[in-house]
Amino acid sequence: MLYTYLRIGDAVYAVAIATVAFLCFATIVYTYTLFLYPKLYNANKVSFSITLLLTFALVSFSRILVETHFVARLFSGNSFFNSSTAHISYVLVTNFISLVLAVLLKHVSMSFIIMKKQKEMERKQLITEMKLLKAQLQPHFLFNSLNNIYYETYRESPKAALLIEKLSQIMRFFLEINMKEKIPIETEILFIKNIIDLEQVRCYNPIAIEINSNEEAGIFVPPMLMVPLVENALKHGIDKTSPDNYIFIEIQITAQHISFLIRNRLHPDPYKVNQSGTGLKNLEERLTLFYADNYKLYSSQKGSEFIATLMIPKT
Repeated sequence: MLYTYLRIGDAVYAVAIATVAFLCFATIVYTYTLFLYPKLYNANKVSFSITLLLTFALVSFSRILVETHFVARLFSGNSFFNSSTAHISYVLVTNFISLVLAVLLKHVSMSFIIMKKQKEMERKQLITEMKLLKAQLQPHFLFNSLNNIYYETYRESPKAALLIEKLSQIMRFFLEINMKEKIPIETEILFIKNIIDLEQVRCYNPIAIEINSNEEAGIFVPPMLMVPLVENALKHGIDKTSPDNYIFIEIQITAQHISFLIRNRLHPDPYKVNQSGTGLKNLEERLTLFYADNYKLYSSQKGSEFIATLMIPKT
């Protein structure tokens, strides 16, 4: 406003011009931070860019129009704000500065939110690790005992012995991933197969299982990232008395992404995915921590099937 006053020498006129400029700045900042970036940036960057340019042009044109044909008429004398080249340049530069401030404001606020979530996740992880350390007392004794039980059971019931072996692999998996940020994807897939095999015991009829994967050596993912979706299907999509249970899992690895799809049949009972459950809620928090907004997690119902899909970057 001081610059405006020095240019035109009229305090009231300067206040009027400053008010118009402030309203335009506020429009740019709030439109970018509350609508353009949250709604369009991740959805469609082309639409985001076009809408941003149109918004900037519309606000700038409106500001020039108001300053020239409305505010100027309230005051007499020559004015810098008369749609001249200097006036237009001044409006574009100051509006652009407000846009830059909006971008900085949005990204700084997002950084603080991510840092807060990360600290909360670190706190939860520390608590989990402390609990896990308590559960890891004498792990060698535990596995030696399981091995002894396995050999004794194998004599009487090879099938039961096989289940003990799978349980041992699952427990070893939990112990080994405790301090690892990422594990080979084939380890995650083996764990999924083991928990599904153990779940088969609860059903009167076998579950039809199909797992298709083009897994590659050297691909690593955060541990237990796909497991909550499998557990959700086992919990809500299996009827223990039905002969028509199945789970179809497809893991596709492309140059940029890893996609995990799980599909199972819907039974007559209402099928609801517990999105507010602890497992899936923790999954979304972990996905945000690892990938920010660069992931997709969604579900849908098609006829008698329920489908859940997870897509993460291949890193």
